[in-house]
Amino acid sequence: MEVGIRELKRRLSDYVDQASRGEIIQVTDRGRPKAILAPLPGRGRLEQGIAEGWIRPGNGKAPDLSGRRRYKPSRPTADVIAEDRGD
Repeated sequence: MEVGIRELKRRLSDYVDQASRGEIIQVTDRGRPKAILAPLPGRGRLEQGIAEGWIRPGNGKAPDLSGRRRYKPSRPTADVIAEDRGD
């Protein structure tokens, strides 16, 4: 993406948000490239997912599972794995 300095000044917050979501923005002055606005390096997939909205961060509390039924498998997991492997 390319943006002129005047437009960048006018909507700086919007462009910083876009850069934080991974967009690389080339800043121009009278059509000539002057700078790059880019996301911080080294950001992991988790932080990227949160910034892009496809991961929701936890609230620090484990969910209450007391009212849920426990799953009872029809046979032991080891048997299923052995069958899958052809043992």
